[in-house]
Amino acid sequence: MIVPTRDGYDRWATIYDSERNPLIALEERHFPQMLPDVGRRLVADVGCGTGRQTLKLVKRGARVVAIDFSQNMLRRAQEQVRSEQVFWLFADVLTSIPLRNGVLDGAVCSLVLEHVPDLAPTLREFRRVCKSDGFVLISDSHPGFKPSRAQQGQLHGDAALGFACRSHQNLGTSCFDLAPLQRRQRVCRFDSSVLPPLLTGTM
Repeated sequence: MIVPTRDGYDRWATIYDSERNPLIALEERHFPQMLPDVGRRLVADVGCGTGRQTLKLVKRGARVVAIDFSQNMLRRAQEQVRSEQVFWLFADVLTSIPLRNGVLDGAVCSLVLEHVPDLAPTLREFRRVCKSDGFVLISDSHPGFKPSRAQQGQLHGDAALGFACRSHQNLGTSCFDLAPLQRRQRVCRFDSSVLPPLLTGTM
């Protein structure tokens, strides 16, 4: 069964970290070494999932805005990353990151862009929300990587549960189109003593 991306990740959240995922295994060999010094800096984890990169950032002393469009993924991340350095934000960043201009020192985006049909608006948003001397670190599967249907079940869902997520056909997976996603956003937790006003039009 092929399900919309949001639904797939909501289903996947409870077992996401316990599965053997070859893309994550490969990324973990390189991504941490590519992170610049983030100590005392404000960094967004865009598409934070269950908080893998959020935890790394917190351990390195960053203040983090962790954003995801899956409520179940965010709940799982909050269970695993218990830190007052994190501001949790429920939002779909498909075309817009709901943060003010130039508020971030940097952003990371890990294994997310394969679900974005048009990269240009998303990349412009990264540039908008980051300071002029900020950084953006992105990882994703190469466009030339086209797994079989069996591999897609392993990489983008769970065979035992009988589902796979829809992905953008030009970035990694070739069989599925991106399901339309309704833009929604909600603040899960905000500690004003930890983070400055961030949200567009809310403060």
